[in-house]
Amino acid sequence: MARVSSWILVLMVVAMAVKAERNINNTGKVYWSSAEDEAQDQTRTQPRDDDTAVADLDADGGFSSLEGMLQWAIGHSDPVQLKEKARDVERLSPADLNDRRLEIKQLMDELKTPSDAQLMQIAIDDLSNSSLSLEDRHRALEELLVLVEPIDNANDLNKLGGIAAVIRELNHGDVDTRKLAAWVLGTASQNNPVVQKQVLEHGALPKLVKMVKSSFVEEATKALFAVSALIRNNVGGQELFYVEDGHLVLQDIMSDASIDIRLRRKAVFLLGDLAECQLENMDKDELPFFSNRVFLKSVVDLTSSADLDLQEKALIALKNLLQLRTTEALVFKNFCGLDGALERLRQRLQGLMVDEDHRDYAVDVESIRNEVQQIFDRKLEKVATRLVVFGGNASSYMMRMQSLNNITYLETSGALETYTSTSSNALLSTSPSVPSGAASARLRARMVGAGIWGRRKTGGGGRVCMIACKSSIGGDGGGKKGVPSSNYVVPLDKSFSYTNSSCITRPLAEILRDLNKRIPDNIIQTPPENPSSTFIPWYHANRMLSFYAPGWCGEIRDVIFSDNGSVTVVYRVTVRGSDGEAHRESTGTVTPSDVDIVDPVAAAEQLAFVRACSRFGLGLYLYHED
Repeated sequence: MARVSSWILVLMVVAMAVKAERNINNTGKVYWSSAEDEAQDQTRTQPRDDDTAVADLDADGGFSSLEGMLQWAIGHSDPVQLKEKARDVERLSPADLNDRRLEIKQLMDELKTPSDAQLMQIAIDDLSNSSLSLEDRHRALEELLVLVEPIDNANDLNKLGGIAAVIRELNHGDVDTRKLAAWVLGTASQNNPVVQKQVLEHGALPKLVKMVKSSFVEEATKALFAVSALIRNNVGGQELFYVEDGHLVLQDIMSDASIDIRLRRKAVFLLGDLAECQLENMDKDELPFFSNRVFLKSVVDLTSSADLDLQEKALIALKNLLQLRTTEALVFKNFCGLDGALERLRQRLQGLMVDEDHRDYAVDVESIRNEVQQIFDRKLEKVATRLVVFGGNASSYMMRMQSLNNITYLETSGALETYTSTSSNALLSTSPSVPSGAASARLRARMVGAGIWGRRKTGGGGRVCMIACKSSIGGDGGGKKGVPSSNYVVPLDKSFSYTNSSCITRPLAEILRDLNKRIPDNIIQTPPENPSSTFIPWYHANRMLSFYAPGWCGEIRDVIFSDNGSVTVVYRVTVRGSDGEAHRESTGTVTPSDVDIVDPVAAAEQLAFVRACSRFGLGLYLYHED
C-alpha cells in the first residue's frame, strides 16, 4: 500500500504542478514550455538554489528520467499543499486510489506531445468541419503547409484523407483559402513522385490550371507553383497538362506584358523544365506544343524584356527547346526572329557590363546567350548540310540559304537539283565535298510563305526547281512535271498574320468534318495502267484542302533514296483551326519500274501529299494502306 501511495504521490504532484502552470499561463490550454522558458520562470517567481530539475527537461518539453519529473513536480508545487495532499492520499481507500490512478493516467496522456501525424489529422478534421470559421480554416491550412514539408509527412497526407480535404478547398469561395490549398498541394508534391501521382489521381490538375488564370495574382502564382510541382519530371502529368491546354495558359502569360512579372518568370521557368524533361526522355514522343511557332515566339519575345531574371529564364528555356527533335531552326529564324533577338540582347548586355552593379550578372547571362547562339547556329547548319549532290560530275557545291519576302529556301550551284530565286542575300554558306555520282539522301527544309513549283532546264545538264511567290495556290492541273505541294504555308489573305490566330475562325472539328465529305465523282480519276484503281490528282487535293482548311501547312520531312533506285518522300500536312492544330504524315514511293516518271522526287511527293490529306479524311475511302 505504501508503495502504491508513493507512486500516486508522484502523479498527484505532477497533476498539481500542471494545474499551477495552467493558472500561471491563464490560457485554458495545456502548455509545454522549453527548458529556457522554465529557467526564466523560476527566476521570475521562486528563486531556487538547485535548478537541476530544469536541466532534466528535454528541449521538446519531455523528461529525461522519472527522478527529473519528480524534482520538476516538487519544485513547481506548494510544499504546504503537497503535505496535505500526501496525508489525503494515505486516507484513500483502494477503490479511490484506483479511480485517482485512472484520472492521473488520463492527464498524463493529455500531457504527451502529439506526433506530426496526429497534428496533421487534427488539421484535416478541422478542414472537414463545415462550420469552422474562416480564420481557423486558414490556420489549419497553414499548419498543414509546415507539416507536409518533410517527405515522410507528405507521404502520410493521403492516408489521413488530407489530399481529398485540401483539394476540396480549391473550390472555396475565399481566395486566400484557395491560395493556401494550392500552396499545400504544391509543397507536398514537390520532388515527390508518390504524392504527385496521388494528387493527379484525385483530379486536382484541371482545377489548378484554371486557377492559374485567376485575376488574383497571389492565387495565380501559388496555383502555378502547384502545377509546376505536380508535373515536373512527371511524363504522365505533363501529358495531362497538355490535354488541359496548360500550354496555352503558359503562352498567354508569357505573351502578356501586363501580367505580374513573378507569374511570367514562373511560366517560362516551368517551360524550361518541361523541355529539359523531354530531353531526358528521348524515347517518349515530344508534346506537340513544343513545335508550335506562336508558342515558340512568345518565348523568344521574352528576351526583349526589361527584367534580367526573366531574360535569363527565357534563354534557358530556349536552350532546351532548340535541342528538341521537333523544333525547326527555320521557324526560330524566320517566324520567331531569334537571330535578331539574340543580337539585340547581346548589345544590351554589353552596355550593362560597363555598370559595376550589373557586370557580374550580365556576364553570366551573356554566357547563356552565347550558348543559345551556338546551339541555334548548329541547328541551322543541319538544315543546310542535309542536301547532298546527285548526278553529273560535281565534286563540290556551294549552298546558300536565302530569303525573299516571307520565303526561305536553299540554293546550290553545280550539276544538281537547285532551289533558287532572284534574291542574292546570302545568309549561310558551306562547301562540303561530295563524291561524284553520290545519291541525294535526305532533304528537310521548312518554307514559310506560299507558292507553286515549276521546273526549267539549265546549262551544264543541271536542273533548277523554282518556287514563285503567289497569292493563291494553284498551277497547271494537267502538268505532271511540277512538284505539287512542297514546303509552304497557304495564306488566308493579304492581312493574314501568324501572330493573330483570330484570322482562323473555324474550330478544328468543323474543318475535319468537312474534309471527310465525299469527293465529287468528276474529280476522281483512273490511271491508264491500272483501270481497277482510282485516285485524286494532287492539284485537286491541294485546292480542296485550301478551300476547307485555309492556312494549312505542308512540309517535306524526308527524301530517301534506296539502293534499289526507289525514291521515298515523307510528307506532313498540318491543318490549323481556331482552337488548335493537327498534323498527319504519309509516304510516297516511286520505283525505277514506274513508267512516264520525269522527276521521281516530285512524283513520290505527289503520292505522299495526297495520302497525307487522306489521313485527314479527304478521299480516305479511295486509299488502302497497310
